[in-house]
Amino acid sequence: MSMPVALEIVAVAADPAVRRVESGVLVTLVTMAWSARQRFRERRHDAFEAVHRYGGWSVLIVLTVLVGWRLLLGVRAHGSLEPGSGWPALSLMILIGIVAHPWVGVRRVPVQVLDVRRRS
Repeated sequence: MSMPVALEIVAVAADPAVRRVESGVLVTLVTMAWSARQRFRERRHDAFEAVHRYGGWSVLIVLTVLVGWRLLLGVRAHGSLEPGSGWPALSLMILIGIVAHPWVGVRRVPVQVLDVRRRS
C-alpha cells in the first residue's frame, strides 16, 4: 500500500464520526451477545429476536458502508485497487452470504392455531 493511501485510510479511521459509528457497531454486537444468554432469551424472547434481527442486519449494512468507503478512498487516491485491499470486501461478502443464507431458505408453511380456552 502506498504511503498517501495508507495515510488517507488512517485519517478516515481517526475521524471522530467513524469512531462513533464503529463504537455503535461494537455496542450492538455486545448487546447481541448479552441478550443471547439463556436467562434473557427465556424471559424476553421478543426482545432477543428484535435485537438479533435488526441489530445484526444494521451492523452488516454499516460495515458494508464502511468497507466500501475505505475501498473508494483507496481507489480515488491510487487510481485502482491495491493488491490485497479487496480482502475486507471479500470477507464482508462471505459474512453477508453466511447471514443471508438461512433467510433465503425460509419457506411459508400453513399454521394451525390451537384454541386452549375451549374445552374438548
